[in-house]
Amino acid sequence: MTPSELEAYHVAKALLKQASEEAWTYVSLSPNFQGTSQPRVGLEILSQLTKLPPEIGDLPNCTILELRATQLSDLAPLHALSGLAVVHLEGIPAC
Repeated sequence: MTPSELEAYHVAKALLKQASEEAWTYVSLSPNFQGTSQPRVGLEILSQLTKLPPEIGDLPNCTILELRATQLSDLAPLHALSGLAVVHLEGIPAC
């Protein structure tokens, strides 16, 4: 991974850990606000996210997951997650 991809990975890992611990119902790993092109200040690095951290598997059931505008090309980690409510994937290389 490039340094920016690694930084995005660590930001995503921290967000997923917090989401799991606090049982969030909506988790966004997108650099933008809910499907818009408006950047989330301080989280722009997530546009470089190429790999999902293993903490993705710790998300609670019925979670809405936002992955839009990332660089994810491998969605295999999502395969084992049967309890997600909705996953937003528009605009990623895997789609």
